[in-house]
Amino acid sequence: MEGNNFVLPGTDRVPSVFAASCLFFSAVAGKPIMGSLSPLIKRAMSYFVYNLDDAFFSAMVTGTYYLVFLLLPFLLLALRRPGMGEYIRVHPIRTRFILPLILCAPLGYFLCAYVNYFWCMGIEALGGSVTHTQTPQISSAGDMLALFLSNAMMPAVCEELLFRGALLSAWEEKGSKRAMLISTALFMLLHSAVSGMPVQLMSGFVMAFIVIVTGSLFSGIVYHALHNTLALVLSAVGANAAESVKSSYFDAIGGLKGCLVIGGVSVLLLILLICLLRYMKKISGKPFGRPKLKTRERDAYDYTVIVSGVAAAVSLYAEDVLRLVGAIR
Repeated sequence: MEGNNFVLPGTDRVPSVFAASCLFFSAVAGKPIMGSLSPLIKRAMSYFVYNLDDAFFSAMVTGTYYLVFLLLPFLLLALRRPGMGEYIRVHPIRTRFILPLILCAPLGYFLCAYVNYFWCMGIEALGGSVTHTQTPQISSAGDMLALFLSNAMMPAVCEELLFRGALLSAWEEKGSKRAMLISTALFMLLHSAVSGMPVQLMSGFVMAFIVIVTGSLFSGIVYHALHNTLALVLSAVGANAAESVKSSYFDAIGGLKGCLVIGGVSVLLLILLICLLRYMKKISGKPFGRPKLKTRERDAYDYTVIVSGVAAAVSLYAEDVLRLVGAIR
């Protein structure tokens, strides 16, 4: 039986799969658009700003992308669909979830990071070349604040509104478990980095699970923000050895001995994370997720925007794949 938090009396189900897929397409299309415009913007700004700071400019471009291509389309949809907040779980985080949520974030981050080391070692073993992500040079507290807002907070808010908000809710007409898989796969596709696939898949799945169990989209935002903040801080201080050392991942983590240590730590982190997630599910006191709905079948408009968004996202991987095989640098 459908509850009032799932289907509002007197309204159509919102957001629809079509609307959520349009939001996803906007997010995908914005990446090459901003990539093409950023050199022009930087050149134009250089005429007005002496010695333009790379970290500040990077933060400005990233922030503009999230504001224009993720947040603005979402807000326009929300204005046209009153009551959408109920569907996407815009509810406060209940007190009993706060501590396990905060504990989950570092466990999930380091588990993703360590699993990703093995993934990147596999890519290098097959002859691929993994490009290390470099944080722009931070020369002041203002640079750090700008990067924190653009690389940690804005992605946490905007990506959660899109993936664990609109897309997860829209696809829950097929059941919560299927919606988790679809929204996580799309979350991975948007990031267009082969070397980062395990991170996006694992973190996306965990965030979807947490949002469903806690019944609050803010839980996903908090987890996402903590995850991104850890990544930004550790990258900025050079604590991430695989990024700070210009060598293979196998050598950077200490060879075979390092692999065994990281493998053991990863298993421990996985056990602890699963225990915390199971605990959160237990204290929720509710059945997991939402029931499958009897809805209309997908039509040509739905399939067109879904396929277009996925195809555009896949095309963004072309440059990254060429780098991995050494065709370009």
